[in-house]
Amino acid sequence: MVHLPRGYKGLVGGELGELEQGILLQQYVGKTRAADLAPHWRGCNFELRENKKAGRVVLLYSTEWDSEASAAQYFAAYREIMRKKWKSMTIASEEANALTGTGDDGRFELRRQGAVVTSVEGLDPAIH
Repeated sequence: MVHLPRGYKGLVGGELGELEQGILLQQYVGKTRAADLAPHWRGCNFELRENKKAGRVVLLYSTEWDSEASAAQYFAAYREIMRKKWKSMTIASEEANALTGTGDDGRFELRRQGAVVTSVEGLDPAIH
């Protein structure tokens, strides 16, 4: 995960289950793809952190899958989810297991390491 600058406080956090993953996938990548991928989910945590002074809310999101192959499929699906949920998405760098850029809420970092996919969304675009 990325280290956030000082001033960020936790707003809310928790876990999402297979049902929520399925709903998210179905909404953005279709029923068939959701039905194929969601059962491979093994865990998910999220946290929203806010910096009131900077006027920013950052989403820290992490999912674990039953295999690297399932995680790679989710990485591709989540890339598509981000593209569809924002009006604009600009890619700064793209590798097989990492994608960075900016979306409607600020800078993002999407990464896959083994069977884990992480996303940080809403970072200050001016800070790299």
